[in-house]
Amino acid sequence: MNMRRSVSLLLVLTLLASSGCAASRASRQGPPPIPIKFIGTAEKSGNKWAIFTDGRGVPVWAAEGDTVLGQWKLVRIGVASVVMEYPNGTGRQTIPMRGGS
Repeated sequence: MNMRRSVSLLLVLTLLASSGCAASRASRQGPPPIPIKFIGTAEKSGNKWAIFTDGRGVPVWAAEGDTVLGQWKLVRIGVASVVMEYPNGTGRQTIPMRGGS
């Protein structure tokens, strides 16, 4: 009986340890990549705009601080890249300019 408890306890501890490793790996991976293309910039009346496409619809124009396609916040517009994040401030990513292709 004592041996059975030891084996059961060992099995439970092993399962807990392995599930904890999987959970910590998933949390280290972070949010998924932002799946839109940054295809250019434009300036008008002193305002700088970034132009994006999701490959399905018309290009979307956004200024710094705007939410793009209702899902991502445009943090900064650079010369050859933009910085975006999820609206809650997580998942900050730099997206390089790729052109229209």
